[in-house]
Amino acid sequence: MKRYPTTCDRCHGPLNVSIMSKFNTDTICLACCDDEQQAPGYAAASAAEAGAVRRGDYNFPGVGLSTEDLAFLADRRKARGAT
Repeated sequence: MKRYPTTCDRCHGPLNVSIMSKFNTDTICLACCDDEQQAPGYAAASAAEAGAVRRGDYNFPGVGLSTEDLAFLADRRKARGAT
């Protein structure tokens, strides 16, 4: 039986609703998804993921998080009191 994550890979909060990150294979909560959409590299990550799906790659691992994106997302989590 496949087990689904119960906590967000980014903020470690509970997952009531989740989505896969555009940057990597993290399963994230909606708050982290909102943060991710504001990250500097989001447009490029989203375009790369869409291109992979168009090519038939449904297991695209993402482009990864740059140092700038990691810092941005950490600041956003800190601002909303998440870990």
